[in-house]
Amino acid sequence: MMGILSNIICKLKGHVYEESSQKPDGWGYIATWFICNRCGHENVVTEREDQV
Repeated sequence: MMGILSNIICKLKGHVYEESSQKPDGWGYIATWFICNRCGHENVVTEREDQV
């Protein structure tokens, strides 16, 4: 229960993301994973390889 509460509080205050890994997917995109330092929330951002 505390994990859910801390995730809601962190979402309200704003997540503090740190890049954890970056991999090409083979279809012309690069996927970058970000993990919040406070609550562990994970976010994935994809970009075209030719825009990087």
